[in-house]
Amino acid sequence: MLWLALLLTYVVPEPLEASERSVVSQTIPEVSATTPVGVRETISQYRGSVVVLDVWAAWCAPCVAEIPSHRELVRKLGKRGLIFVSANADADPKVLRRFILTHPMPWRHWLVGKDRAFSRKLDVRSYPTLFVLDRRGIIRHKNIRGKRLEAAVEKLLKEEK
Repeated sequence: MLWLALLLTYVVPEPLEASERSVVSQTIPEVSATTPVGVRETISQYRGSVVVLDVWAAWCAPCVAEIPSHRELVRKLGKRGLIFVSANADADPKVLRRFILTHPMPWRHWLVGKDRAFSRKLDVRSYPTLFVLDRRGIIRHKNIRGKRLEAAVEKLLKEEK
């Protein structure tokens, strides 16, 4: 039950202006993070691809429970052009590195830690928070999972480039 308490207590402390919120049908705000090997990446570098951005933490039980379905999604649709990015919010980068060794996650990883600017720009209020972006960087879905996620990604992959 600790994960539930942590999940329910994570709230962005400052109120967000409407212009700062990431909203379905709007372009995702520019965010960036460092990969586990120290390379800085931005969300805009993936324009032209369908992207699933998953903001999560290793201590979050619902986040960990979704890994097998994410793995299956990447297995099915990664070769068709899906880019899957996990943005890890654990404070210590070593946590993610150790976690990946025991939980295969064959996709891109970002270390965001407690970066409040990242969370504010995306209006992340709980973990996991998942975004589905079209090729133009438009947020087409937020917090869909399972078969709905797979169907949404398949539809976006079929859209003209």
